[in-house]
Amino acid sequence: MMEGHSMMNDQDNSMVHEFEEHTINLNEEKTIENFKIKVETDSNPKINQSTQINISITKNNSLADLDIMHEKPIHLILVREDLNNFDHIHPLLSQNNYQIDYAFKEPGNYRVWLDFTLSGEQHLINFNLSTENSENLTPRYEESNLFLQNGISVEIVKPTKIIPNTNTNLKFILKENNQTINTEKFLGAAAHLIAISNDLKSFKHTHDEEDNNGIIEMDLKFQDKEFYKLWLQFNHKNNTITAQFIAKVE
Repeated sequence: MMEGHSMMNDQDNSMVHEFEEHTINLNEEKTIENFKIKVETDSNPKINQSTQINISITKNNSLADLDIMHEKPIHLILVREDLNNFDHIHPLLSQNNYQIDYAFKEPGNYRVWLDFTLSGEQHLINFNLSTENSENLTPRYEESNLFLQNGISVEIVKPTKIIPNTNTNLKFILKENNQTINTEKFLGAAAHLIAISNDLKSFKHTHDEEDNNGIIEMDLKFQDKEFYKLWLQFNHKNNTITAQFIAKVE
């Protein structure tokens, strides 16, 4: 469990989300503060076959009325333990719980986070899930300041040395065929950034409210002397782009 806060950075219009995080076991109900949560799915899901994930969040024995945040009631983020196979999806309300069908593309041990808000209070819940034929994998440190995909380039500009527990400015320069591009709204913001440490113990989420002529700028405070994998997500021409980077904290 970790402590944190949510705050608006007045200088760059970025909102940093940090709050208390709780760990649950799959297929077991747990009481957290004034609500109960249970996540049910198949044990050891098969690869490339749809698996239904059911999320029950109740308060006073009734379905909890979740707030809509960034256009969705729940944000589900998952990543394999080697920091590959990242995804950001959104379960939807179906009768008395939230559901989503998901097909894992590669085997492994995954960490899953649920980000939701109840009665104005934001919550972060995590659990582990292993697919069939899973093996223990270790994250690899492969740093690059440039991401390329189908003519889209994203360059990250960051300090030469990132110091723990200090606000770090991250700037992303977006181009298509060497021409500056502007993003379209993605989940109510110009772009979202998720950062996860290589030991999976630190999860951070921030977003930039405005696209400044193809430049996305955010401040983030890294906690540990680890390396973090960063995923910047934005929309361009009705397509969601997910750019990946590494930030070494020393």
